[in-house]
Amino acid sequence: MMISRPRDTAQKMSEEQTVSLVDILEEDEELEEEASAVLAGSDSDHCSYPQGYVKRQALYACNSCRPKGGEAAGVCLACSYKCHEGHDLFELYTKRNFRCDCGNRKFTELKCKLNPVKEEVNTLNKYSHNFSGVYCTCSRPYPDPDDQVEDEMIQCVVCEDWLHGRHLGRAVPDCVELQEMICEACMNKNSFLWTYAAHLSVAAVQEKEESDADESNTNLFTKEEKGDDVIEPSCKRSREEAAPSCRLKELQAIGRKRGQSGAVFWPSGWRSKLCSCSTCKEDLSGADLSFLLDESDTVLAYENKGKTNEQRQPDPLMSALDNLNHVQQLEIIHGYNDMKTELKDFLQRFAEEGKPPTLPPSSHSAHTEIITTRERSIANRKSEFNRCCLLTRCVFVTMASVVLRRMKTLTPPNEIVKQTKKMIYSKPPRNKIGAAQSFLVMSLFAAAMLTPAAWILHHLPEYRQRSKEVPRD
Repeated sequence: MMISRPRDTAQKMSEEQTVSLVDILEEDEELEEEASAVLAGSDSDHCSYPQGYVKRQALYACNSCRPKGGEAAGVCLACSYKCHEGHDLFELYTKRNFRCDCGNRKFTELKCKLNPVKEEVNTLNKYSHNFSGVYCTCSRPYPDPDDQVEDEMIQCVVCEDWLHGRHLGRAVPDCVELQEMICEACMNKNSFLWTYAAHLSVAAVQEKEESDADESNTNLFTKEEKGDDVIEPSCKRSREEAAPSCRLKELQAIGRKRGQSGAVFWPSGWRSKLCSCSTCKEDLSGADLSFLLDESDTVLAYENKGKTNEQRQPDPLMSALDNLNHVQQLEIIHGYNDMKTELKDFLQRFAEEGKPPTLPPSSHSAHTEIITTRERSIANRKSEFNRCCLLTRCVFVTMASVVLRRMKTLTPPNEIVKQTKKMIYSKPPRNKIGAAQSFLVMSLFAAAMLTPAAWILHHLPEYRQRSKEVPRD
């Protein structure tokens, strides 16, 4: 348990360690991969309503469109971008067997822009208090401004609610990202799961491995004796293999017991070991748990599918470069190399002095020196083409300076490690990023990087003509 306490600012700054730009980029890349794993499995351009009750998709609940005390409703990823841009959205991560509600009877003053013709209500959708922005048995929001305890949230695979680790009734095991969890309430509601838990849960598997390690030699000797002395008729063996059997009844006959309290964690592949006889299938269907027999229903399978889809999509920057001719590609590559060299030279002196790359808080002398040097260079150059290349480098250096200034207020490394451990698979997303914010950031980045290059390419014939006309000294 960690509680954040106020400390003296000077003491805090002295205890903080510097974070390199490489660390920031690696952290950003990791978060981007996690977000892609969640969002890439859903369609961001088309409403999922025509697909019916989608097996698993990213969902959102709009607090702006829902009237006070109104019915719960969920919208798909595309509708959150197109129909609910700028609204107060609750991010629900992923839900199974859900059909988009955007624009139906629950939204009195909103029509879906992507698919306006919809039924009044989706009767098979299931809702929980998550759609009201609260989670866990404590029914608190996430992030909770009143909760200062560092804790992770884990999703139950049955009810799909998110629970704090401290409210599960047992300790969270290691490598939880490769496991699934069923909360105590769902286990008690479906009591037959306790029988499986006694044999298939993470705790049961660990106990069995320890027991097998102690008795491995004895069991091996016994099996060899039985193999030499007892040989069953092949016809009898084949009839027994052909006869249908219920694995659940076999496990119940063994009689292994375990405490029926707290949440249960299940290892990877546990679903394939559940009984799939006709009787058990009917029981699972009656309890609305048929999805437990489907290994592709897991969140891990959904994330892997999203990562695969993301890898198949071509890089838009590389696609744009492929459409340029050889001369244009070389010009852009040379311009990029010049910018990289300028930034490297600027940061080199910090490396030589063994200091973190920061700028003085009261002045910007380092940045001013760079700009002044560039202005002298501009005065000595007569080619407008070279001026534009220089302007591009200055823009890049300015952006780098902003990043360096920002580094002074970065989170300490120990906090970054804690935040990194809070993987997206184990809790609802913390930060809400709307479509407008994403569009604005990408637009500014594209304008800053591509506008100088476009200007250069547009005036390239003119530069070449001028270079022929101007006599060389």
